[in-house]
Amino acid sequence: MASNSSIDDLLEQAQLAAQQGQWSWLAQCLQQIQTLSRGVPDMTVAWSESSPDCRYQQLLAFALNVLEMGDFYDRWEITKVFPAFGTVAIPALVEILQDADADWELRWFAARILGECNHPTVIDSLMGLLQAETSQDEELTAIIAEALANLGTPAVAALAELLTSSTTRLVAVKALAQIHQPEIIPPLLAIVSDPQISVRMTAIEALSSFSDVRVIPVLFAALDDPVASVRREAVIGVGLRADLVDAGQLVELLHDRLQDANLAVRQQAIITLGRLGTVAAATVLFQNLTHLETPAALHLEIIRALSWIRVPESLSYLRQALLQYTANSSLTREIVVALGRFKQPELQPIAVETLLDLCYSSRYQGCELEIKQAITVSLGELGHPQGIECLIQLMADPDLSVQLHAIAALKKLDFGGTSRQYLQTLAHDTSVSPELRQTVALALQEW
Repeated sequence: MASNSSIDDLLEQAQLAAQQGQWSWLAQCLQQIQTLSRGVPDMTVAWSESSPDCRYQQLLAFALNVLEMGDFYDRWEITKVFPAFGTVAIPALVEILQDADADWELRWFAARILGECNHPTVIDSLMGLLQAETSQDEELTAIIAEALANLGTPAVAALAELLTSSTTRLVAVKALAQIHQPEIIPPLLAIVSDPQISVRMTAIEALSSFSDVRVIPVLFAALDDPVASVRREAVIGVGLRADLVDAGQLVELLHDRLQDANLAVRQQAIITLGRLGTVAAATVLFQNLTHLETPAALHLEIIRALSWIRVPESLSYLRQALLQYTANSSLTREIVVALGRFKQPELQPIAVETLLDLCYSSRYQGCELEIKQAITVSLGELGHPQGIECLIQLMADPDLSVQLHAIAALKKLDFGGTSRQYLQTLAHDTSVSPELRQTVALALQEW
């Protein structure tokens, strides 16, 4: 057990550290005093908020000095000491929050400390400050909201009261959104039709994180919100809550949003359908890919979404798209990249065959460099031995980067040394062109 003399020595060191402005040292002294005082009865009293002991006030003053004058690390360390002061430290911390001249970091630390003090006094103080300052200091309201959110469930009722006022509703809903507890669902459900766009968006985003059937009607209604940003948030939400919705109904709802007047909403609907991962979703995506009214800007998104749906139908749609969009180099490249993701045993051979057909076709000669590189990469990703011969031919491509990509892909296909043996055979085959033999020699050197 620590002695009073040990603590007295630390108090003297703390006094010296404060006089010299050694804030790291002072924080360390206070932490040691806090640790040692747990075993000393009279020092425990000194930490008590009801104690008139002057040492208590001195310790609190020291802690506030570190908080106000120290660097980030000092402030971080001193936050560990403040819980020992109980509610007595609250007025000083609230005063720091109110100080418009204080730097943001200091105010943030004060709010952080308050947010870890689960006491009604803290909630009352923060709520009073929030109601007084909402329209005057956005930075302060954000910090206070974060502190209230850190208090968690005990702060829900107080924050719900702020939802009744239009001046405090936005900051209150933002704070509630950070409390990931089901208690926030009822107050948020009450404001999903609020006139303020930001309020509706924040409420919908927060509700989407809960697997609760009460959320679904709200998300469905928000899909038809007059504001595009809200509709987009609802599209994200129904995707997150696909576990509570019939898959067919969800595809139908998202199909409607694929016709949305806003491009960002349509893009999000594509992403959500891709993550849904069903055959019906793949079919709707391909229909929109081939639809004449679908903007070209969305074509790449649709290809990416199809690549996430690892079913035979999706692979078939990509094969069709590869034949249909021969003149679109960026789309061709994206399809080639997408094919490299179909690694399931039942789909892998079909994906490889599609890439080989492109590689051996007359169309390959007119392909841009990035497409040729993508072919080699996808063949390497698929890792099927059927791609070895094609990759060796690609090693003879006039462009060095294609050759190097082919070599890298071959290394991935070197099952039991098969690729290396094949290259060694070619290196001594006089019927092979000098250019290919030179590349083969380079490959063996790089192996």
